[in-house]
Amino acid sequence: MQEQQITRETLDARIRNEAELLAQQFKGIYSPETVSRNVWESMERFKDARILDFLPLLMRRYSEDQLSVQYQLPEGATVDELSILYVCTHNAGRSQMAALLTETLSNGRVKASSAGSAPSDAVNPVAVQAMTEIGIDMTGAVPKPLTDQMVVDTDVVVTMGCGDACPVISHKMYRDWDINDPAGQGIETVRQVRDSVRSHVEALLQELGLMERNA
Repeated sequence: MQEQQITRETLDARIRNEAELLAQQFKGIYSPETVSRNVWESMERFKDARILDFLPLLMRRYSEDQLSVQYQLPEGATVDELSILYVCTHNAGRSQMAALLTETLSNGRVKASSAGSAPSDAVNPVAVQAMTEIGIDMTGAVPKPLTDQMVVDTDVVVTMGCGDACPVISHKMYRDWDINDPAGQGIETVRQVRDSVRSHVEALLQELGLMERNA
């Protein structure tokens, strides 16, 4: 009896559905785009499968295993020279704020950098103004393009709700923050974005054991 194969269109739809389920499972850790990238890259492992019906389930289990392996700092450990990479599409506001706030709030113990998948020509001047108000000079910041090597070279990767897809590398810590885009906004809104970024950075540093709670 000849085996019936599902169509490629049906297969792709099922894989997209599995990716959406994984994105919900890992919400707050990976961006949906990062999960989707990992899922489709995982498909390469099974590209020669003869029976396609089971392929979405195999792919999900394989991708889930990859997404589950994350680097966690030992409880109570103090870590110097830790590096954090902040990613937002244009690298002109949120990620730049986060990197400078991280270095300031960690008293220089953390090496922070930022990049974007489609970097702007210049940093948002309203974001610069908002940071100046709290004593942090962002005038020298320059948007930079995101590369996979940047992810390889860092310990913690933070996407900022911008739709960026990063490679998933075992034993690295990933976080995905939902923070409004300050682009095109007035100073009052950008101040709120700045304060939201600061709250997220403080929580991350507390999680890493690099900042006392309620300090």
